[in-house]
Amino acid sequence: MIERFTGTDRYVLSFLTEEVLLRLPDDLHEAAVLLAGPPRLCAALVEAVTLRDDGAALLARLEAGEAFLERLDAADEDGPWFRFPDFFRDLLAHRLALTNPDLPPLLAERAASWWATRTERSGHDSVERAPAASADADPDALTERERQVVVLLAAGAATKAIARELGLSPNTVKTHTRHVFEKLGARNRTEAAAAARRRGLI
Repeated sequence: MIERFTGTDRYVLSFLTEEVLLRLPDDLHEAAVLLAGPPRLCAALVEAVTLRDDGAALLARLEAGEAFLERLDAADEDGPWFRFPDFFRDLLAHRLALTNPDLPPLLAERAASWWATRTERSGHDSVERAPAASADADPDALTERERQVVVLLAAGAATKAIARELGLSPNTVKTHTRHVFEKLGARNRTEAAAAARRRGLI
């Protein structure tokens, strides 16, 4: 039932704001709002987005502070991964848009840059964790470029930010995004990110 809630419903919004968000210490409140974009979080990504140097401690405090932060089963060299439920991310995004409307594109670019660096890191490439089948063998398999695009989409990057990161035109990114949606059976970025996680792409 909770998963069907939307954080932009005015009653849910009011309750979560007053009973959860505003009860957090000021620094946790501010940090949580900055983390509205990424669908999942690790300490290094938190630091890249917020420009803080205590990502692991911040996640631990949010997890312990009744801020709906959920620890995921997946863990790798970047440490444990976490996520806010979609309804709470809706609330955080709403608060961010109200208080700092110019920040979302900048935060998305920081997240996209971190993901791009991660995929290029020696010895670990999240893109390479995709199924090994080629596009010729499997018509629904993503190409290398499409896998790069979906990683950045899941990080919350806007089309122009993805274009800059991958050295493509915005129209080319839109074409790749459309193909990603078709191959993953998704209607939007959220569904594409969820499908990509199920396939082990991100």
